[in-house]
Amino acid sequence: MGPFDANDYRSRVLGPIHARGGVEHSDPFEIYDIPLAEATTLDDAAVSAQIDAVWAFWQRSRDHPRYRGVIDALLRQHPELAAALRGQRARVELAQVVAQARAEREDERFATVAAAADRLVERFGGLPEDKIPGLRLIATGAGVDAAEFDRRIAGYPRVPAGTPERTTRRSVPRQVLRQVRADLDELGRIVGEDAPRSLFDLLGVPPGSDQATIRSARDGAATRNRARRPDRRRALIDDLLAAVTTLLLDGDPEAYLDALAAAAADLLRPRLAAVLLVEDRLLPADAALLVTAARGEGLDRARAEAVVRALAREAGVDDAAITQVPDQEHAQGSAPDRRTGSTPARGTAREPGAASGHTSPAAATPGRSRHGSDQDWREILEQARVLLDAGAPIAAHERLAHALEIAGTATPPIRALGEAIESVIRQAHEGWARLTQAVAAHRLDQARQLAAELSRIARDVPGPDGADLAAVTVEVEERHQRAGELLAAAAAAAPADRAALAMAALELAADSDEARALLLEGLLPPGALAVRRAAGAVEVSWVPSPTPGVHYRVLRIGTDGSSRAVGVTATTRIDDGGVPAEAALPGYEVRAGIAGVWSQPAVWQGPAAEELAAETITEPAAGPTAQAADTIDPEDESTRLLTRTPADSLEPARDLAVVAGRLQWTWPDGCTEVIVTWRPDAPPIAANDPVAGFRKVTNARYELDDGLPLPAARPLYIAIFGCVRDRAGQLIVASIAAPPARRLLPARDRLA
Repeated sequence: MGPFDANDYRSRVLGPIHARGGVEHSDPFEIYDIPLAEATTLDDAAVSAQIDAVWAFWQRSRDHPRYRGVIDALLRQHPELAAALRGQRARVELAQVVAQARAEREDERFATVAAAADRLVERFGGLPEDKIPGLRLIATGAGVDAAEFDRRIAGYPRVPAGTPERTTRRSVPRQVLRQVRADLDELGRIVGEDAPRSLFDLLGVPPGSDQATIRSARDGAATRNRARRPDRRRALIDDLLAAVTTLLLDGDPEAYLDALAAAAADLLRPRLAAVLLVEDRLLPADAALLVTAARGEGLDRARAEAVVRALAREAGVDDAAITQVPDQEHAQGSAPDRRTGSTPARGTAREPGAASGHTSPAAATPGRSRHGSDQDWREILEQARVLLDAGAPIAAHERLAHALEIAGTATPPIRALGEAIESVIRQAHEGWARLTQAVAAHRLDQARQLAAELSRIARDVPGPDGADLAAVTVEVEERHQRAGELLAAAAAAAPADRAALAMAALELAADSDEARALLLEGLLPPGALAVRRAAGAVEVSWVPSPTPGVHYRVLRIGTDGSSRAVGVTATTRIDDGGVPAEAALPGYEVRAGIAGVWSQPAVWQGPAAEELAAETITEPAAGPTAQAADTIDPEDESTRLLTRTPADSLEPARDLAVVAGRLQWTWPDGCTEVIVTWRPDAPPIAANDPVAGFRKVTNARYELDDGLPLPAARPLYIAIFGCVRDRAGQLIVASIAAPPARRLLPARDRLA
């Protein structure tokens, strides 16, 4: 990773992020221009330096006419994005997730190009050289860069420019095949029998029959169908016979069979994966089950075996176990097909699942082994079902294979349970993927839920790289327990320490709502703001928050009350270059934040509010009960006597109550200091009422003392005046205390 180059970053990183639609279409490694391949080798100092350099570039460019919107979004998300990269452990875990996401994103971008390339290969036997520039344009439009295009297109065969189109058969579109399949299924539901698995099955002719046989069967079926009363069944058969004409007579029957084979392969691929997960090889019983399933999709025996062999080779396993499935038909003739009324030719074999009323010899004696064993396969099947219900699909699959071996054929109960087992194993793989991501991202609440669900449905299915669910669950629970201990300590800690403990808990459990709530409680706002014009910008500075490790989010407040993000920074000053030199200074708001949690704001309301100030006044005279340590000292706390002051814009303090001898109230938003005054004879007329006692209270002192101790004398009139600070740090006191900020404590204290 070389030194940061602003121009290179703008064109190579910021431009593509903007073109793709913003931050949500990128990842932290791209955003901060950190090579994904170096995630495990870069040290934290180098990564932090790169992050800071990128952040500084954003600050300088946040008013860029083209990239302003995306930079604002980046600045808002900077704390969360940067935190995920600064630590090596989190960075390595994130790199794995990002690598997978990038691969999936590249596949999606290349999908259009891949479809076009596949079609060209189908038409010409390869990619004609004169078609490649057009493919490159499609790739560019989809966001695929030149290097990625060259890498992916290299896997396709090439043919010279001008190569004529091949005259081989064209494939059946998937949508056409799906429509035919849907019509066949609906016909089966209407008739009340198993649906025909193919157009050949509909006509009652073997797959691969010649066109003369197909034509004869179609004509006979059409004649019988015209004799039926008009209803949905007749309409469906008309549509299906039209498909026979299009696909099998006007088209190439072999192309239709190729499409059936492709659909069968898509169906069987996950089943084979489940088998190999358990056995690591293809057993004869499993091979027979797969071939039977392929034949059930409308294929003849030879094509069904070819499909399974191709899948086995694709998975890298030996296909020697693939044997022919016993024929499910009797040798004698078949009964008429009740769906179309056609009668198959004598001696032709019907595919398994056809409504011919015939069963195989093995299926005619259920419960007996084809090999002569007296053991009942149904008992073993029930054991497999119990194991599946108990959350052990791998063990259930082993028992299912034993039941299949004894039964000698895949009976309907065996097929049904096999499909249920495969479905659970697929769910387990999906659950493991989500669990792995949750653990890597420290989302412990989500991880615990996912682990519990996996334990319920598939506790014996291993995770990636053979991960054991019990071990992962123990690790998650240990982290959750440590996070709980930190949360308990945070809840009992003083506000000054609460934020650090809550942050430590969030690092362990990033999705803990309790940790975020405690962090918010302990997150103290920044102090007074100072705003002045500097060279070409407005300089905003503030007193740092007492909470360590915070970032600050700065908003510019317009005269109409609208706000605009200025930036996010870890320092206590920021330059706002978006204010024209001739314009009046706007207001500003600064919040302290950690991990996406933000404090109450510190506000500078602008010079217009300051113009309301009149003259400096003396402090209220200290009454006999005032405490000197917290009184307003004219030497260091200059205040202003105001007929109206900027502090008057604060909401009043509310909910005044006395608890255990201490005055407590609800603080106004944006207020961190107040002056509390009291008199025994009448309500205080102002914060500097000469006969009132008073005390200045900060929100930090209020939290530490759990309120404000009051004199014991009763009755007592209390008033709370809000305060703000100006650019010079002087305290400005509200001129009034609204009714919610006043309370009378009578001789008998009804508030205690």
